[in-house]
Amino acid sequence: MSDLFSPFRDAEPLPTPPASDVRHRGDALRRRRQALQAGGVAALVAVVALGVAGLSGGLTDSSSEAPPATQQTTAPSTPEPSTSAPSDRITTIPASIDLAQGLVDSGSDDELTSGPQVSWLADEVVCDADHSPADLETDRTAAVLTMPQHTSARDLRVYADDATAQGVATELVDWFRDCPTFSLDGGASETTNTVVDGEPRGSSWTVTQTYSSGGQPQIGQNILLVRHVGNAVLVVKDYGEGPGATDRPELLRQVRTLQAEVEPIVLELECTFGNAGGC
Repeated sequence: MSDLFSPFRDAEPLPTPPASDVRHRGDALRRRRQALQAGGVAALVAVVALGVAGLSGGLTDSSSEAPPATQQTTAPSTPEPSTSAPSDRITTIPASIDLAQGLVDSGSDDELTSGPQVSWLADEVVCDADHSPADLETDRTAAVLTMPQHTSARDLRVYADDATAQGVATELVDWFRDCPTFSLDGGASETTNTVVDGEPRGSSWTVTQTYSSGGQPQIGQNILLVRHVGNAVLVVKDYGEGPGATDRPELLRQVRTLQAEVEPIVLELECTFGNAGGC
């Protein structure tokens, strides 16, 4: 039977190195071990020192260079000037602004009235009912020229600030925008409200009211120009029983004519209540 341990028994003994070599190798290993230990300690000390320095530097940087997030988002101590502050705007209508300019009383059947006592905007039928802006104005005036089958009217209101005026103008326009059609006689005839945003956007609108019966357009139309200028709101009305509603190009021509007629008033409002610097 073979001996499993014979390879180990039969192996020749390893040669033994001289004692001097053994001592030399032992001394070298010992010196190397000591050097590695010393280097490890030094490296550890360096890492700890760097870590402390990094922490210290990080805290110093965060306080001296990058303020906390709450400080970065804090509003400046000096507030921005507000364009809607009451002190920025004139809140009374100067006598030099004449809403009746261009309106001519040409005969016995015509009637022209103007002044703060004139009121017509509250009687505008928007959607099965009349609507009037809230009584927030600091001053107001109006003008109306009534003629057979035609009415021209203007209404100017001034508010304490721009934001209030903008809200009043937008609300007035939205009454028409939110009611595209309505009927006052159970459906036999129908009124259509159309709102067109003009320029500058958010400050100028054109509203047209046209009429139909049995699906067919009827003569007559009501045109309203709404203009927000600073802390003032101007509403211009032109109602006629002409053929504008049955002829789209004619209706557009009448809108442009009306815009041109009141442009001098709008420019004067810009100089008084807007941002034109007093002109």
